Amino acid sequence: MTSELQFFLCEQGIVHETSILHVHQQNSRAEWLNWTLLEKVQSMQLEACLSDSWWEFAFATAIYVYNCTPIKRFKWKTPQEIFTGEKPKISHLRIFGCGAYVYLPNEVCANKLTLRSELMIFIRYEDNSYRSIRYTQGNIIFYSTQAIFDKGYFFRCPSSHPREQTPSGRLTPEIKSSVPGPSGVDKPAPTPFPPTSAYPKPFTPPISPNFPTYSESPSLSPLLIPLLYCK
Repeated sequence: MTSELQFFLCEQGIVHETSILHVHQQNSRAEWLNWTLLEKVQSMQLEACLSDSWWEFAFATAIYVYNCTPIKRFKWKTPQEIFTGEKPKISHLRIFGCGAYVYLPNEVCANKLTLRSELMIFIRYEDNSYRSIRYTQGNIIFYSTQAIFDKGYFFRCPSSHPREQTPSGRLTPEIKSSVPGPSGVDKPAPTPFPPTSAYPKPFTPPISPNFPTYSESPSLSPLLIPLLYCK
């Protein structure tokens, strides 16, 4: 600690207490917070198969999510709610490192035939936008407010593949695996779209069970027998 900082603390009436060297337990809550954030960062980087050089984006995302997480010592309020008095909105949260089809404005497109979206890597939240890595253009940082996220695709993972898209550009809905019911019997998951036939079936009127069909030989009715004897 510099002499200028010591002089400033003395002027403000602040007593600066230091911990013993290599005894991190004396920092108590600060060390626990650092360890909690470090575990979040490690899990996010391993899930997205990102290298250690991306630690800055992982730490910023972990802190952002931590500030939106309810904490027991705050009576299950979030740090952001304690600081601002408003509950944070979490509908915009996405998976760190997943693929994002980011909208490209006209100023970025080379011409009118250029694709209007590009697959990027989501890395961080901003105040009113998302920050992504445009790996096809030399890993430059790209800011956007419009994106479609593929939460199951991670570009750096060899075994990960992007999901198929519908003609409208939306990602196809996921089909969850079967879940055992109360009786222990697995029930198949419902399909997102019911299958329909290409050609509708022709309408066939119902056949009365007493009416003879072509496959059956018609029998003589009892009312016709007296007429035959008259002849």
